[in-house]
Amino acid sequence: MSNLYRQVRETAIANESPTDSSPHEIAAPNVFPDLPDFGATYEDKHSGIQGGWIHVSISETTEVKNRGGVGTLSFDKNGDLVDYKMVLEGTTANCAGGKTPWDGWVSCEECRLAIHWQVDPTGTRESKLHQFARQRCGHFEAFAYDVRNREMPHFFVTEDHSKGALRRFTPDSADWNDPWNILYGPGLIEFLIVTPDSSGTAGRFEWTRDHNAGKKNAEKHFPNTEGMDVYENELYFVTKRFKSMFILNLDTGTYTNQTTRSGLFDGGPDQLQRILGDEGEILYFTESGGRDAGIHGRNAKGQYFTILESPVYEDETSGLAFSPDATRMYVAYQNIGILFEIRREDGLPFDEKSLNVKLRLFSKVNHMLLATGSPMTFFREQRSQYLIRIAGHDRTGSTCLTGKGTVRSYQSCGNGLSRTVSSVRCVPPIGSTTFTSTSTRTTTTASKHSNCDDNPHRDHPSDTTGHCKRYRLRGTTLPNNKSGVRVTTNTGHVLQTDLPRIMGGRDTAPQPIETLLAALMGCTQATAVFVARKMTPRVVLDRLELALTAERDERGALALPIETPPAIPARLQRVSGTVTLYAARQERLSTNELMLLREQTELRCPVANLLTASGCVMEVEWIDGNAKQA
Repeated sequence: MSNLYRQVRETAIANESPTDSSPHEIAAPNVFPDLPDFGATYEDKHSGIQGGWIHVSISETTEVKNRGGVGTLSFDKNGDLVDYKMVLEGTTANCAGGKTPWDGWVSCEECRLAIHWQVDPTGTRESKLHQFARQRCGHFEAFAYDVRNREMPHFFVTEDHSKGALRRFTPDSADWNDPWNILYGPGLIEFLIVTPDSSGTAGRFEWTRDHNAGKKNAEKHFPNTEGMDVYENELYFVTKRFKSMFILNLDTGTYTNQTTRSGLFDGGPDQLQRILGDEGEILYFTESGGRDAGIHGRNAKGQYFTILESPVYEDETSGLAFSPDATRMYVAYQNIGILFEIRREDGLPFDEKSLNVKLRLFSKVNHMLLATGSPMTFFREQRSQYLIRIAGHDRTGSTCLTGKGTVRSYQSCGNGLSRTVSSVRCVPPIGSTTFTSTSTRTTTTASKHSNCDDNPHRDHPSDTTGHCKRYRLRGTTLPNNKSGVRVTTNTGHVLQTDLPRIMGGRDTAPQPIETLLAALMGCTQATAVFVARKMTPRVVLDRLELALTAERDERGALALPIETPPAIPARLQRVSGTVTLYAARQERLSTNELMLLREQTELRCPVANLLTASGCVMEVEWIDGNAKQA
């Protein structure tokens, strides 16, 4: 964490101190929190700045106890930063939280013996513990409310724990003439119990005072709940363990459960923010990890889309919020501590038609050096005019939207320390497809099926036959065994698969999924040897030992009725295990060598590439066997 004194424009140059071109002076020597988590915006009605707003940024830091907190960034009507201050300090692991209906903020601690605070974003009122704080026993995450019945309002909190029960607080009384005290009085705390039907994607729910029953139900059906939101009579919350979203109808006591494993969304869903557009509500998600964490959305038709990603920052996106007019999106990459402001150059708000797009956030790194011992620290703003390009088509098949946008980033820079800062640009995916559409159907013009660069195909035809590998196999059902298949390759090798007897097979051969896992092992072995041989300096591998476990949700394959597409994907959902490498002559691999081997093998192995592209989570640890034996 570092002191903050002024806003610095984008004109910082590598190895030179940036110049101060801020239109406003910021003199408050406050700290900008590390590990920014949840975010929200409020119209600024207290500072005398017409049309301005306040952005709340939460610190989830746990490295030093009581060093977390809540900070606020104040912007004028032009979106320029005019003030910064901490409104809550001395807390630990502040995570998510949420708005109150009276423009307050509830900050939830996500740690052992965690508590809740009610915070005034303007800093006018003192931060206080509220009723949920009487149960110092949760890894609390997000806060939401249902105040349609003002005589009996309900307030909800999720818990990011494998046995984290979802809580509902109902105050004994609610004085709306003094709403800031509603959460401080006595009331009833209950816990969610869901009972799924035979499909597993819907069911009924109820509330119980039994905390243990709530924990057991959460562990089974919705462990590690994260973001939460309420809109009219529906409560939305996501569970990152199962990568799914629950939608509870608060009036009927029924719910549905939908997967968030869609498109290019490979990490766990985290926070939720809603924007109301012409087509109804749009829920935007941040992403907890993943290879290229980003921002994703779900429209009123239940369609998912991706709006932003970063293959550079393998990080958690957080702090998702929108300016009051929805023209500016705020999102933080948590581990590096940068808050981005994203706008569309066409000036349209983010509640326009959803796009089937995935933007890649690349980093061109510069270094800004501050003299050792310098009393000056900087809150860095970066600005470029070419940063975002959006190209895609909405999944309704009606209109193709294209446009550009700009990005700002805000980052705290260490006092007297060298700090790397990033010059950022967003571009469409490499080799992406350009879509056009008509009113009745969508036509596609795809990029060439070729991995060549812009140079001519000098050594092979342009139709890629010179570098396209094909694999031809023939399969026939085994005699008297409809679940078994005998496969012959065009090179003469014979493979066979079968099912266990409990699944109606004869158990005469490995299952198809086991064969797929075996293919992953074989492909990993061959690719790792190739990568090691091409490294500089060259690495000679003696052998690999692989121990892998694959997981899938069988409801994806067995869901009925058969005419309805299953809500849960049938593919593998997770592959975990270890790959232990033994270099020749008992040589030990450096950390960089092991990292390069893993990264390039996973990228170049066709089977691993196939699995990750499908959305399967790869949690495979690579180990230096010689170092382990030493």
